[in-house]
Amino acid sequence: MRRKGMLFQQRFSLKTSYQRTILLLCFITLISGLVRGQFPPRQVNQQAQFWTSVNSTLKLNDRWGIVADGHIRRNHFIKDPSFYFLRAGAQYQVLPNFNLTLGYGHMWIAPSRSDWQNFSNENRIYQQAILVNKVGQVNLVSRIRNEQRWQQIIVNDKPSGLWRFTNRVRYLLSATIPVSSNPWIPKL
Repeated sequence: MRRKGMLFQQRFSLKTSYQRTILLLCFITLISGLVRGQFPPRQVNQQAQFWTSVNSTLKLNDRWGIVADGHIRRNHFIKDPSFYFLRAGAQYQVLPNFNLTLGYGHMWIAPSRSDWQNFSNENRIYQQAILVNKVGQVNLVSRIRNEQRWQQIIVNDKPSGLWRFTNRVRYLLSATIPVSSNPWIPKL
């Protein structure tokens, strides 16, 4: 009996810095739910949106292709418009699992006030790199996108003639996990 207790103590003692780090991270994660850093409490606005998109790639040859996508997003499920977005680009296949894209996008953003009528325009130039890997049966997609955005400024429901420039960098990590060998069965 004493030997079992010693084995348990040896296996679960916190002698390594790795074990102490894991324990500390678990403790911080558990305690963070109890700590409030913002006063007064946040106000939560509920919103139901409908968002649909069509994404396509047309291969021109082994290296070059054209990518295009269109998006429609509406608020209050489908009642009110939120935005409409079209994007297209030229894609270059560097390696079988790595490609680069350069393109343009245009967005029409619905007015934020119900008594306004004019949509705001946004022009974008974007660059992106996509790396696709397979780990076992899981397909991983890693994408980094850099966008230069020119956003039209609307004042009192009229275009002001002014534009705001912003640069945005976004990163996407996506995992696709098959649940069946049948390709028609949806994947996680």
